Amino acid sequence: MSKTEPNMLSEHLYLLQEPTWLQHFVNALKSSKLEGKTVAILDAGIGILALVAAKSGAKKVYAIESGPLAKTISVLIESNGLATANIVVMRNIEEIKEKVDIIAIMPLGTLGLHGHGLSRLINARDKCLKPNGLIIPNSLKLMVSPVTDEGSFAYLKDQAEFWGDRNFFGVDLSSEKNTAVLQHYAQTLTGKIDANSLMSSAPTMLEFDLKTIALEAIENFSIPFDFNAVRNGEVHGLAAWFELQVFTHDQVFLSSSIMSGPSTEESQWYTCRYIMPKPLLVTANAKVSGEIKFSGNGNDSYNAVVNMTSDDGVRISHAFPMSHFIAHAMGMPTNVTPADGWHVCDNYSNNVGPISKTQLRRLSGNGSINKGSLVWQEGMRDWTPLGEVAELGDL
Repeated sequence: MSKTEPNMLSEHLYLLQEPTWLQHFVNALKSSKLEGKTVAILDAGIGILALVAAKSGAKKVYAIESGPLAKTISVLIESNGLATANIVVMRNIEEIKEKVDIIAIMPLGTLGLHGHGLSRLINARDKCLKPNGLIIPNSLKLMVSPVTDEGSFAYLKDQAEFWGDRNFFGVDLSSEKNTAVLQHYAQTLTGKIDANSLMSSAPTMLEFDLKTIALEAIENFSIPFDFNAVRNGEVHGLAAWFELQVFTHDQVFLSSSIMSGPSTEESQWYTCRYIMPKPLLVTANAKVSGEIKFSGNGNDSYNAVVNMTSDDGVRISHAFPMSHFIAHAMGMPTNVTPADGWHVCDNYSNNVGPISKTQLRRLSGNGSINKGSLVWQEGMRDWTPLGEVAELGDL
């Protein structure tokens, strides 16, 4: 089972509450002329896409689910009146003994990369997809741009400054401060990217054609960049977002894309910012160059290393294990009033905020917080367990 794969219904709920993602994939399957075809759904979860494929006329559907949710798929097959001969639940792709017409996976994770879902898609493609078969998604585009983000930079700096305390209950912690700086700034920040924070006129893009790309090309890769700053200011790091193309079939149906970035509200949970321990001070039209390197790690995710150099020769570099990520807003979301800005100490001792009640609900749904997690917003006297806040009683 994937280390990051939700394995209980409560943990899986937040995946089902991503209507943008799910609707695109459902539409792709329903539009794929499934009658008489075989379909493999990877990381099937509770089997929604597998059941949709079966109900849309597929001859046989393989639901690949290695975790406890495989039992849920079997229950839903029966309760939905579907024959077990049409949907076969399997623990891994190696159990499929035939070539299939369609392979699909919903790669829910930061930048579409976290969780290595696309690597499993490529493995399955090479093992059991028929010639000219369809894979969903078939393209991933990654975009990066230098970003100014004083709020997030100050937030991480404040976390690290704690370790400079020379008299914490009589204990000198300062010997750990340098390590703390490296570790706190290694957190990948997820959440909405403000277009006004971008320091370049256009992002740099890298596209993966998932129909043809080799596995090693998606397990280790880099995105070089070379920007001219659009204004005076500080570059605090890189913003990164993505686009998934989920369907193209024989040039008959239009493509459907999931876009997550500054220009949309879709799937903001999976965009990110890599904030560096030291900002670059730039003037308008000054050049910022470098690269971000991604390499697969043993935590079912990627390590990202950002190298940036200004045209006056100042160079900064930092590493980010993407398995360590937190939700952190860029200022206050435009649809949230200051009184709605919640801060929460999650189950991993990360202080997250300000975020909206909707974002709190997502954290609750994926198990990052619970009724005992401490929350605070402006106007409250002190941090309070979530379960004791009347306004949050429905979480």
